Amino acid sequence: MRLRFILPLLVAGFSSLGGAAQAQSSSGYPWCALQADKAGAMTCYFSSQEQCRVALGGIGGSCVRNPAYRGH
Repeated sequence: MRLRFILPLLVAGFSSLGGAAQAQSSSGYPWCALQADKAGAMTCYFSSQEQCRVALGGIGGSCVRNPAYRGH
């Protein structure tokens, strides 16, 4: 019975931690991929422009410098 109440709280807690870690870690990469779909999603987990281009191969989009990158 207790597990039914505790489990959702644990999941919510870990989900919020994952979002914060994801937001911080994306600023550590210099390149972002802008997908060519209508949503215009931007993913900033690329160490090089070439790595970004390979990831976009076949789906379309463009690679841009990460505006949050601080040059670690």
